[in-house]
Amino acid sequence: MTTLAAGGMAEHIEMLIAKQLASTVPQRQAAALTTLCKTLKGAELAQHAGAMLKMLEVDEVDGDVLVKAFEKLGPHLAAHIDKLVALIDHADMGRRLTALKVLAKCEGKALRDHKEPISKCLDDSDDSIVAAAFSAMAAFEPAELEPFRNRILEARHAL
Repeated sequence: MTTLAAGGMAEHIEMLIAKQLASTVPQRQAAALTTLCKTLKGAELAQHAGAMLKMLEVDEVDGDVLVKAFEKLGPHLAAHIDKLVALIDHADMGRRLTALKVLAKCEGKALRDHKEPISKCLDDSDDSIVAAAFSAMAAFEPAELEPFRNRILEARHAL
């Protein structure tokens, strides 16, 4: 795919790659997403956020690839916070972890309305979930964390 872009087919490459995002083959999706991240800027990549969110819902696409892609959205990531927060209750630990890692890339302002569900992840039995929740909560101001003081202290002792 990157060969096509380098070969002067840039006007068609985004369409071809976007088609691969809709594939049911996780390896194709991951390759397409990686290529899009290399070739598009945040606003352009944001046009494919719906497909990226669908990939977050299944456990076959590498979470690290998704985290990097969502991170590249920058300020455009704020438009998808509600869907990302909904995924932190996903039955699959990998999806919860990926969603929390993506949320950790957001600005505190975008997460302010979601402090409670993020803080509940501190009670998770999996240490990686707890660590990712701490990372996401790092975006909050110290005064915003005060209502969660006991939960934070208990989780910290568990790690």
